[in-house]
Amino acid sequence: MDKSEFEEQIDALQNKLFRFASSYMGNYEDAKDIVQETFIKLWDNKSSFLNKSAIPAWCFKVAKNKSLDRLKSHAVSKKSTLESAVNFENPSNPEKE
Repeated sequence: MDKSEFEEQIDALQNKLFRFASSYMGNYEDAKDIVQETFIKLWDNKSSFLNKSAIPAWCFKVAKNKSLDRLKSHAVSKKSTLESAVNFENPSNPEKE
């Protein structure tokens, strides 16, 4: 895939992928990042695409996986923050144990 074929794929998929990522992320910036990361991965793997018709399905799969990974990351981050807040408010006193 050369640069013009890549740009053609981006033009055809960008809006659809953005709406797809937005449905997972619920936020403009995260969805935009997911689409950008998907296209970077497409460019990095361009030599593996012999069948250009497989590109859209591959991109949607990558976007889905990246969205789920980011959601998991946010969930872990929120959980860590919450646990830190709880521990800060109610620190255990080792001397009393």
